[in-house]
Formats: sequence, structure tokens, C-alpha cells
Amino acid sequence: MNINNYQPKKNRCITQPFVIVGCLIKNKGKFLLVKENGKYNLPQGWLELGEDLMSGAKREAEEETGLEIKIINFRGNYPIVKKKKNKILHQIKIIYNAKLTGKKVSKSENLPYIWLSQKQITSQKFEFWDNNILDIIM
Repeated sequence: MNINNYQPKKNRCITQPFVIVGCLIKNKGKFLLVKENGKYNLPQGWLELGEDLMSGAKREAEEETGLEIKIINFRGNYPIVKKKKNKILHQIKIIYNAKLTGKKVSKSENLPYIWLSQKQITSQKFEFWDNNILDIIM
């Protein structure tokens, strides 16, 4: 496939399943979550055309946090089907365990982030983008 001329469908997230890649980053007993539009989530995002899964997960985590990470191993895949504005969305999430390298990277998409313990995450005090955050962390 010639990826240079490829044009994705405009509304592809409602016409087919789509792949999300991201990282579960744990440090000193706490998990890193990013905040976007008032809700928390793992650092994650769309897999780009032609990109391998691990590279995409690393790229998304670094873009969203501004922190350099190292992928440790595969965490799991997590399908999510949800309704949004009367449309069905079907995500396939591929998540990797990762650790900080201690370096900062300069990226344009940095989001605010927070470190939360498992107890804080289960406290119901935070609103999450996806209902499977606990499944991934546990």
C-alpha cells in the first residue's frame, strides 16, 4: 500500500473499529494520567498509518506528557464499544507498561498530568474518558 497517498475516511471512528495505543506508566506506586477536556485518561491516542504498535504508544505518551519513557512490555488489549452522540464507537486499545527515563522531551501536545495511586483512582473522585481504566490498572 502506498501510504503517502492514503486518505482516511472522514468519519472513520464511526464506520469501523479503530486502534488506540498508549502506556500505563507507574512510578513510586502511582500511575500517570493525563487530563484532557476535564477528564482523565492514560496517555494514549490513534495509531498512525504505517506505525508499529510500540512506537505509536511511545510517541503518544511522550507527546501528551512531555516526559521520555521506555516501553517495558505488553500490558494487554482492551476493546471498548460505547455510544457517543447516538453513534457507536469501537476502540481497540493496545496498552504497554512503561517507565520514565528521567528525561523531558519537548512536544507540542503536552497535556496536564497527575500521579494517582490505585486507591485514589478507585475513589470515584475523578472522571475518566473510558470506563476501563480500572481494568487496565488492576
